[in-house]
Amino acid sequence: MKVKLLIIILVTSFISSCLDNHNSEGARLYLQHCTPCHMENGEGLKRLIPPLTNTEFLQENRSNLPCWIKHGMSGPIQIGGVEYDQIMPGVPTLTDTEIANILNFIQTAWHEGLTFISENEVKDALKECE
Repeated sequence: MKVKLLIIILVTSFISSCLDNHNSEGARLYLQHCTPCHMENGEGLKRLIPPLTNTEFLQENRSNLPCWIKHGMSGPIQIGGVEYDQIMPGVPTLTDTEIANILNFIQTAWHEGLTFISENEVKDALKECE
């Protein structure tokens, strides 16, 4: 009985540690690649750079997010009734795992209830836009 409990504690601890590492990596990558435009708090820059804090927009565009991070985007978008029309440069050097970590960091930092984005989901999304 004690052995089973110890195994459960170790496995839980290991999984928690892995999730914390991915979130830390996502935070580091967000800080490096996204903060200059979207700001540290994800609120963007007035009417120039869109916020990442709008849950509805993120949910509606979930399948596009990996492509936008990797390849950038242009053209007008509307978030919360505000139109944004600045070019967003992509970061083509990011791996699928790094993109998933960034997106999961954004979700845990500013959104409750959004589901985890897996590396496979990122891969599938990127196949669609390449």
